[in-house]
Amino acid sequence: MNNNTATIRMTKQDLTKAKYVLAQRNEKTRLNGFEAQWCDPAFRSYFHPGSSTGRQIYASYSGDELLDILTTYMEHSGHSPDWEKIHHVYKLYLSWRFGDLAQAKAKARSRQKALEQQAKWPPDWPERVSSEPFYRWLDECGKTYTEEDKEIIEILCADARQSGLPPDLSSEKCKHLGRFCDIKKALEMMNIPPLKKTELRFMARYWRENREK
Repeated sequence: MNNNTATIRMTKQDLTKAKYVLAQRNEKTRLNGFEAQWCDPAFRSYFHPGSSTGRQIYASYSGDELLDILTTYMEHSGHSPDWEKIHHVYKLYLSWRFGDLAQAKAKARSRQKALEQQAKWPPDWPERVSSEPFYRWLDECGKTYTEEDKEIIEILCADARQSGLPPDLSSEKCKHLGRFCDIKKALEMMNIPPLKKTELRFMARYWRENREK
């Protein structure tokens, strides 16, 4: 590698090659653990974000790209990654981007959950909103419901289909749904995403951007 870090201006091809090299080194680290070549001064200087080349390579990664590298080592939401299997360059980039590895892990956990929500609730979910599955479940369980219950259920479904967002649940609506089962379960049976406010902020942007494509 050319270590003239004071003057080198990396091309797109250079950056692509550097990222490929890192991906290959990371695979070796995943299989064998710590890679001794990280200690080589030329290698460290080339990829370290404090050098000219390293700064460009580091900047070429989006935050999501770096988090996605980390999520591959998290088997499920909240799972702690095996840091020994992640290359030092990636760990350094994660620390620089997010403050430290603990914060990177927290961000990766949030992104992992968001990606799971994206898969579960794609942008066209309003087309599948229906009260019928909920009514069938009520009938199968022998639960009686009134015309007022039906009116509220239909309003919830209509609002979700029209707005493309989970409807706001007033205390009255929660009271009606809560008589039958957990509110989250009721919404899922109607194919309405039962998201928390933090999840909804991300998902609303995701739905809007993809519906506009």
